This record gives sequence, structure tokens and C-alpha cells, in this order.
Amino acid sequence: MGAQTKQALGQAGEDLAAQVLADNGAEIIARNWRGRQGELDIIAFDKGALIAVEVKTRSGTAFGTPAAAISEAKIKRMRKVFGQWMSEHKTELRSSREIRLDAISILLKPNSSPIIEHIRGIS
Repeated sequence: MGAQTKQALGQAGEDLAAQVLADNGAEIIARNWRGRQGELDIIAFDKGALIAVEVKTRSGTAFGTPAAAISEAKIKRMRKVFGQWMSEHKTELRSSREIRLDAISILLKPNSSPIIEHIRGIS
């Protein structure tokens, strides 16, 4: 798979994940926010929780499920980047009862409906 195709697949997955979150009542605050140590795919309010969401999209399972690609190192980096976002956006914190890291795993196989899994609390 070429870099352009992989990028298009990732963008399609992120768009789908944002739509699924919004359809389920989440308010999207930011997408593709870049900090000093990395990027957060989606930041949203979800039923009183402030969440950072890592979106993993694959077109097949030859290299494992999309969620399996989220390593402990990735989660640690997400925590740091989310901490940076929160320190820079204190007014956005509102009255969040919970702060959470989530993942959305998307399998986009050709000629099939997407398989989407929202994993709450990956850390």
C-alpha cells in the first residue's frame, strides 16, 4: 500500500470515527491536534467525560487488528500530549467528571461494511 493510499485510509477512518462519536452524542472539540510530542486524532466531550481518541484504521487483518497497533508506548505518549492540550486549553475543560483515553478501531475491508469498535479507557 502506497503512502498516499495509507494516508487516505487513515483520513477516512478518522472521518468515520468523528461521525460515529458525534452520532452517539459526543461533541468534537479538536481533530489532529499537534503537541510537542505527538498528535491526538480526536478530542471530544463524551457524556461528561473529556476524551482523547486514537483512531486506528486498517483494510485487513494480515498485520493484526487495528486496536492491536496501539502500544503501551503510544498510550504513554498520548497521556503526555493530552496533558499538554489540557494545560493549553483550561477553558475547554468545563466541568468534566472524567478524563479518559479511548481508541476507535476501524476495519475498512473492500466491498464490506466498516467494522467499528470504540474502546473506552485504554490507559
